[in-house]
Amino acid sequence: PSPPALPSRTRLEVSRVRGQVTTDDLSPARDAPTRPDSPLHSLTLGATRFPGGRQAMEQIRKNAAKSGAFPVFVCDVLGTGSSRKSATNSLMWVLGKDFAGIPNKRVMGIVIAGRIAPIFYTSFRDAGGLPIIADISKLETNTLIHLNLHADQGKGTITTFGGDNELVSFDFPPVL
Repeated sequence: PSPPALPSRTRLEVSRVRGQVTTDDLSPARDAPTRPDSPLHSLTLGATRFPGGRQAMEQIRKNAAKSGAFPVFVCDVLGTGSSRKSATNSLMWVLGKDFAGIPNKRVMGIVIAGRIAPIFYTSFRDAGGLPIIADISKLETNTLIHLNLHADQGKGTITTFGGDNELVSFDFPPVL
């Protein structure tokens, strides 16, 4: 089966972490034995790097669902390190939607960062997620935004929720 397509305009709720988020922040090496079990391993997501770890992101997910939005993970630099696949799986488990017919598989997770390590970018995209490289200076936790994809034009924009004030534009797909 193919994953569902993301609409050209999507409502998102931001969960932002400042600074660099490494693959070890998303998939701690000390918890490596749980990596084959994505739901279990995702419980360690962010536990040593950002306040509240996965519980904070789960709250964003619940809040986003109440407002009909997708949760989106935002940071300055994302994905440096060697645990790319398990970090991708942990993020996808928290951010994504179930992939019908495939147990313990989620897709359509969205991340936005000022910079994304190229190999992490590829791993996240190949897992069925949407990695976006953009200026994140106007994106703050709990902010509702609209993601607008103009694939035919090779561009995307992020606008304010409930309005069309453009916060940022970006190449889609990005030039790495």
